[in-house]
Amino acid sequence: TAVSTLRRFGDDAAVREEALGFLERGIGTLDRIVTSTLNLYRPEDDRRLTRADLEDLAQLVRPAAARGGVALDFALDLSAGEVAVGAGGVRQVLLNLLLNACEATPRGGVVEFRARLEPEALVCEIADAGPGLGAAEAARLAGQGEAPLGSRRLGLGVVVGLLGNLDARASVVERPGGGTLIRLSIPLAQAGAPA
Repeated sequence: TAVSTLRRFGDDAAVREEALGFLERGIGTLDRIVTSTLNLYRPEDDRRLTRADLEDLAQLVRPAAARGGVALDFALDLSAGEVAVGAGGVRQVLLNLLLNACEATPRGGVVEFRARLEPEALVCEIADAGPGLGAAEAARLAGQGEAPLGSRRLGLGVVVGLLGNLDARASVVERPGGGTLIRLSIPLAQAGAPA
């Protein structure tokens, strides 16, 4: 309704402000519902992650990067086979962190994503050229603090919850030239264990 109103009467400043406010409140409500659902839901039989799942992330993030004038640099050091981790949680964590990185990076900057397999873990790194995470947000992501009040980072609570479900570790490093590097270490499932 709001989009239709904007298309028809968007030239009127009062109508435009009312429609945009309606959209903003609606999106906020949807965000709270999705966040609550993701905090409570963990698929029982998650399929294994593949290289294609990580390649898909570039496609999912590309529109946000283009809107912000941000370049993407993806490098995957993985075979085409399955990785012994659940696809759903890993993809959600990485998508949220990549979208945050695109939002934080100024126009003309680069968001980098690296993924590689180590003997006992999938290691993923997301680097941005933004102003850096606040100390409270960085501590929360690394599992050392509570969620900061008024945090504007997209889905930080969801990311922290999913990292716990994955038994993953996160570290946050401020880059010397500016920006943030987030490194995730996601343990591989043992042979015979569910992903």
